[in-house]
Amino acid sequence: MMATKHWIKEDESLLKEKFKTLSNKELAEFFGVSTIAIQRKLSRMGLIRQTQKKWTPEEEEYLKANYAGMKDRELAKYFRVSEIAIRRKLNRLNLRRNERRDEEKKKAPIQRITKKEYNLSQEYRIGDMIYHSIFGESGKVVGKENTHSGLHVIVVEFKQKGLVKLVECAREDF
Repeated sequence: MMATKHWIKEDESLLKEKFKTLSNKELAEFFGVSTIAIQRKLSRMGLIRQTQKKWTPEEEEYLKANYAGMKDRELAKYFRVSEIAIRRKLNRLNLRRNERRDEEKKKAPIQRITKKEYNLSQEYRIGDMIYHSIFGESGKVVGKENTHSGLHVIVVEFKQKGLVKLVECAREDF
């Protein structure tokens, strides 16, 4: 068991500075404390690493339709979030699992969020799932932009490719 760390102002300043570039594990080694101690201190100082997921209405509907028939692990993988994020969202939506309801819902088919094949002449909404045949993978529309030349662009997050900007609403003569 590690001794309790007494944080002085210089330690806090150093922690605030290094928190941007070092992981909690690295910070724990640097300050000679546990990773839990680092997490608690960062929390008390209001230094938060994670951003909360912005759920689209379609994602919430999918979650409502499928939470009883899928495990948190499966949902977390599907939405690319942690299992804790899934449990928190279920709690916020007042969705509780109970064995009787679970058995009934397991019999119902799992609903899927429909994926559209990417087409540069089509318009997309934030939260839409698209499949890009050249990349060979699906991604989620996470933003929209207009270029200085007047093109409409969507920002799509792909698992392999990362963030990619793709043209939308292009005319046929583009």
